[in-house]
Amino acid sequence: MKISRIALDLDDVCNEFTLHALAAFGCDIKPDEFSKYKPEWSFDILKAARELDFRDRPQITSEEFWETFDRDFWAGLPESAEFRELLGLTYDIVGLENTFILTAPICGPAHETATADWCNITAGCLAGKYNWIQDHLPPEMRNNFSMSPVKHLSAAPDALLIDDSDSNVNAFRAAGGQAVVMPRPWNTHHGLTSAPMSWIYSELSKILQK
Repeated sequence: MKISRIALDLDDVCNEFTLHALAAFGCDIKPDEFSKYKPEWSFDILKAARELDFRDRPQITSEEFWETFDRDFWAGLPESAEFRELLGLTYDIVGLENTFILTAPICGPAHETATADWCNITAGCLAGKYNWIQDHLPPEMRNNFSMSPVKHLSAAPDALLIDDSDSNVNAFRAAGGQAVVMPRPWNTHHGLTSAPMSWIYSELSKILQK
């Protein structure tokens, strides 16, 4: 199948977010301790925070957790071990001019109104992610980004998403796009985290040969 454009998720695909966030919040985990993240926590970072928090606060709220991370936090996240290889891979398939970042901002829960606190949290996240993109992407990609919590709206038969969220991948496929899960401890491919790029190459080969 011909792929004309590739979307890369930002958090935990291009950069290292989850473990850095948990460590910054004060949890008993280091940014390189993937083995401490239990697969049964799945994509629920709040559940992980509640169980790893050394201060033993089982009632950590969503707002309490996310307000920890300001613009500088989002802008300062390190590149993932796979980031540069992913850029080389997408360059070979579609060219960097047809590769873009597709990332969801942190928004308040759907049942809550847009409080000033949540607006500040979201604004810091958006600004920090923009700074990260400008600092880490090659010049031809610095305007190639979309920040949206509904990634499947970018789906098309010739579009491919690489994301660490099973739900994002499934929604993208359901909307008619192609997608591959980046193996991480919190998704269904947690058993492949020792060699995630091998899985990416294998899945891309299958898609391109359709």
